[in-house]
Amino acid sequence: MKNHLIVLYILTNFTLLWGQTNSSLQNEITIQLTKGLSIKTVNGNLDFGSVVSLSTSQTLSKNPQYGVKYEVNGTSRNKVSIDYSSNVVLSNYNFINQNGGSQGNLTFIADVVETSGYSTFVSPKKIKSGRKIRLSSEGKLYLWVGGEISISENQPIGNYEGTFSITIAY
Repeated sequence: MKNHLIVLYILTNFTLLWGQTNSSLQNEITIQLTKGLSIKTVNGNLDFGSVVSLSTSQTLSKNPQYGVKYEVNGTSRNKVSIDYSSNVVLSNYNFINQNGGSQGNLTFIADVVETSGYSTFVSPKKIKSGRKIRLSSEGKLYLWVGGEISISENQPIGNYEGTFSITIAY
Protein backbone atom coordinates (compact mmCIF):
# COMPACT_ATOMS: atom_id res chain seq x y z
CA MET A 1 0.00 0.00 0.00
CA LYS A 2 2.86 2.30 0.81
CA ASN A 3 4.33 1.78 -2.66
CA HIS A 4 1.00 2.63 -4.26
CA LEU A 5 0.84 5.88 -2.36
CA ILE A 6 4.35 6.84 -3.42
CA VAL A 7 3.56 6.08 -7.08
CA LEU A 8 0.28 8.02 -6.84
CA TYR A 9 2.10 10.95 -5.23
CA ILE A 10 4.76 11.01 -7.99
CA LEU A 11 2.17 10.80 -10.80
CA THR A 12 0.06 13.58 -9.28
CA ASN A 13 3.02 15.94 -8.87
CA PHE A 14 4.41 15.10 -12.34
CA THR A 15 1.05 15.99 -13.93
CA LEU A 16 0.93 19.27 -12.03
CA LEU A 17 4.48 20.14 -13.02
CA TRP A 18 3.86 19.27 -16.66
CA GLY A 19 0.72 21.43 -16.82
CA GLN A 20 2.49 24.44 -15.31
CA THR A 21 5.36 24.61 -17.89
CA ASN A 22 3.27 25.38 -20.97
CA SER A 23 3.84 28.72 -22.79
CA SER A 24 3.58 29.92 -26.37
CA LEU A 25 5.16 32.51 -28.63
CA GLN A 26 4.19 33.85 -32.04
CA ASN A 27 6.44 35.41 -34.69
CA GLU A 28 5.40 37.23 -37.82
CA ILE A 29 6.64 35.78 -41.09
CA THR A 30 7.44 38.23 -43.90
CA ILE A 31 8.98 38.08 -47.35
CA GLN A 32 9.59 40.68 -50.03
CA LEU A 33 9.53 39.35 -53.57
CA THR A 34 11.20 41.57 -56.14
CA LYS A 35 11.50 41.40 -59.86
CA GLY A 36 14.88 40.19 -61.07
CA LEU A 37 17.32 43.01 -61.73
CA SER A 38 18.90 43.32 -65.17
CA ILE A 39 21.05 45.74 -67.11
CA LYS A 40 21.62 45.81 -70.85
CA THR A 41 23.43 47.98 -73.35
CA VAL A 42 20.88 49.83 -75.47
CA ASN A 43 23.33 51.47 -77.86
CA GLY A 44 26.57 53.39 -78.19
CA ASN A 45 30.19 52.63 -77.38
CA LEU A 46 33.29 53.98 -75.68
CA ASP A 47 35.44 53.92 -78.82
CA PHE A 48 37.49 57.11 -79.08
CA GLY A 49 38.58 56.31 -82.63
CA SER A 50 41.98 56.73 -84.22
CA VAL A 51 44.09 59.61 -82.89
CA VAL A 52 47.51 60.86 -84.01
CA SER A 53 50.10 60.90 -81.21
CA LEU A 54 51.43 64.46 -80.94
CA SER A 55 54.47 66.01 -79.33
CA THR A 56 52.08 67.84 -76.97
CA SER A 57 49.58 66.40 -74.50
CA GLN A 58 45.91 66.28 -75.38
CA THR A 59 42.63 65.29 -73.73
CA LEU A 60 39.85 63.50 -75.57
CA SER A 61 36.31 63.69 -74.23
CA LYS A 62 33.13 61.80 -75.00
CA ASN A 63 29.89 63.29 -73.73
CA PRO A 64 27.74 60.62 -71.98
CA GLN A 65 24.95 61.38 -74.46
CA TYR A 66 27.21 60.04 -77.23
CA GLY A 67 28.81 57.23 -75.22
CA VAL A 68 27.05 54.07 -74.01
CA LYS A 69 23.39 53.99 -72.97
CA TYR A 70 22.29 51.30 -70.47
CA GLU A 71 18.78 50.28 -69.48
CA VAL A 72 18.20 48.91 -65.98
CA ASN A 73 15.02 46.91 -65.28
CA GLY A 74 13.77 45.88 -61.86
CA THR A 75 10.97 46.27 -59.34
CA SER A 76 9.01 49.52 -59.56
CA ARG A 77 10.31 52.29 -57.29
CA ASN A 78 12.94 50.10 -55.58
CA LYS A 79 16.35 51.64 -54.95
CA VAL A 80 19.38 50.18 -56.67
CA SER A 81 23.05 50.69 -55.92
CA ILE A 82 25.23 51.60 -58.89
CA ASP A 83 28.92 50.72 -58.77
CA TYR A 84 31.27 51.30 -61.68
CA SER A 85 34.95 51.54 -62.48
CA SER A 86 35.68 55.27 -62.25
CA ASN A 87 39.20 55.01 -63.64
CA VAL A 88 40.06 52.34 -66.19
CA VAL A 89 43.66 51.69 -67.21
CA LEU A 90 44.03 51.15 -70.95
CA SER A 91 47.11 49.31 -72.18
CA ASN A 92 48.70 48.77 -75.58
CA TYR A 93 50.15 45.44 -74.36
CA ASN A 94 48.41 43.24 -76.97
CA PHE A 95 49.48 45.59 -79.76
CA ILE A 96 53.20 45.62 -78.82
CA ASN A 97 53.15 41.85 -78.26
CA GLN A 98 52.26 41.43 -81.92
CA ASN A 99 53.97 44.45 -83.44
CA GLY A 100 56.77 45.48 -81.08
CA GLY A 101 57.28 48.93 -79.66
CA SER A 102 57.06 50.58 -76.26
CA GLN A 103 54.43 49.71 -73.69
CA GLY A 104 52.15 52.50 -72.59
CA ASN A 105 49.10 53.09 -70.43
CA LEU A 106 46.28 55.57 -70.62
CA THR A 107 43.52 56.22 -68.08
CA PHE A 108 39.85 56.49 -68.97
CA ILE A 109 37.97 58.61 -66.40
CA ALA A 110 34.28 57.73 -66.50
CA ASP A 111 31.49 60.30 -66.58
CA VAL A 112 28.21 58.56 -65.64
CA VAL A 113 24.80 60.22 -65.62
CA GLU A 114 21.24 58.98 -65.16
CA THR A 115 18.00 60.16 -66.70
CA SER A 116 15.72 58.23 -64.32
CA GLY A 117 12.96 56.54 -66.35
CA TYR A 118 13.53 58.72 -69.43
CA SER A 119 14.95 56.80 -72.38
CA THR A 120 16.01 60.07 -74.02
CA PHE A 121 18.77 62.34 -72.76
CA VAL A 122 16.45 64.49 -70.59
CA SER A 123 17.63 66.22 -67.39
CA PRO A 124 20.79 64.12 -66.90
CA LYS A 125 22.14 63.95 -63.36
CA LYS A 126 25.75 63.01 -62.67
CA ILE A 127 26.15 60.03 -60.33
CA LYS A 128 29.09 58.78 -58.30
CA SER A 129 29.91 55.10 -57.94
CA GLY A 130 28.16 53.53 -54.94
CA ARG A 131 25.14 55.81 -55.09
CA LYS A 132 21.59 54.47 -54.69
CA ILE A 133 18.92 55.58 -57.14
CA ARG A 134 15.22 54.78 -57.21
CA LEU A 135 13.80 53.01 -60.26
CA SER A 136 10.85 54.65 -62.05
CA SER A 137 7.24 53.55 -61.59
CA GLU A 138 7.81 51.27 -64.60
CA GLY A 139 10.88 49.77 -62.89
CA LYS A 140 13.36 51.40 -65.29
CA LEU A 141 16.49 53.50 -65.02
CA TYR A 142 18.64 54.77 -67.87
CA LEU A 143 22.37 55.29 -67.43
CA TRP A 144 24.67 57.04 -69.89
CA VAL A 145 28.46 56.70 -69.84
CA GLY A 146 31.06 58.90 -71.42
CA GLY A 147 34.38 60.13 -70.15
CA GLU A 148 37.82 61.38 -71.01
CA ILE A 149 41.26 60.11 -71.80
CA SER A 150 44.38 62.25 -71.35
CA ILE A 151 47.22 61.48 -73.74
CA SER A 152 50.68 62.62 -72.69
CA GLU A 153 53.17 64.03 -75.17
CA ASN A 154 54.94 61.36 -77.22
CA GLN A 155 52.65 58.63 -75.86
CA PRO A 156 53.72 55.21 -77.25
CA ILE A 157 51.60 54.21 -80.25
CA GLY A 158 49.28 51.21 -80.37
CA ASN A 159 45.75 50.03 -79.87
CA TYR A 160 44.92 50.76 -76.23
CA GLU A 161 42.33 48.52 -74.57
CA GLY A 162 40.62 48.31 -71.19
CA THR A 163 37.28 47.28 -69.75
CA PHE A 164 34.64 49.49 -68.16
CA SER A 165 32.51 47.62 -65.60
CA ILE A 166 29.18 48.56 -64.08
CA THR A 167 27.24 46.64 -61.41
CA ILE A 168 23.66 47.18 -60.30
CA ALA A 169 22.27 45.65 -57.08
CA TYR A 170 19.21 46.06 -54.86
